[in-house]
Amino acid sequence: MALFLVIVFGSAVLIAYSIIEKRINQRACPECGFKVSIDSPDGDCPSCRPVLDQEWQELARDDPFSSQHPAVRLLRHWPRIVFAGVPLTIMIVAGGLLMAEHLQSDANRAIRLVKESNSRKENFTVQQYLYVTVYHRRDQGEPIAIAGWRAEPSQADRPIRVEFLFTDTDGEHAAIWEANIKEGRVTPLNEVASDISWH
Repeated sequence: MALFLVIVFGSAVLIAYSIIEKRINQRACPECGFKVSIDSPDGDCPSCRPVLDQEWQELARDDPFSSQHPAVRLLRHWPRIVFAGVPLTIMIVAGGLLMAEHLQSDANRAIRLVKESNSRKENFTVQQYLYVTVYHRRDQGEPIAIAGWRAEPSQADRPIRVEFLFTDTDGEHAAIWEANIKEGRVTPLNEVASDISWH
């Protein structure tokens, strides 16, 4: 939730800056008061200048270097597109991530909570610790079979039992934790889990 609020606040700042920047870079036409770019020459007001010849406009649109060409006009307004598009994209991505997290089952949340908890190795999560130990040993050619993660469903607002299973030459090993999603707390329940987790 805090991340979402930060993204919304940052997007609001960018949009406000875009609006302020637009006001700073425009001036009022001395004839009619219409807002024009500060870089436009005097008398170049689209509101009060004579209407351009229709044939000239059509020729200008076909000229790729003309200011009337759609591509050139689009490139001229790229800062507005960026300032409007970037916050919108960030909000859509953040909203999608929050929605995906909200739709996760309690079992998947419990597994993720255990994976992201602190391991016995400083600055390593449990998942990172497993990568540099069990997974690394398997990649080095040791006969290790990794069954992976599983979580047993439980009653609402109750801790969930999470297990990580693997088998090596010493037999089958099951690291077992208790994950309390509501409190964000992970507790090792057996010796294998205690050897992996910080406690």
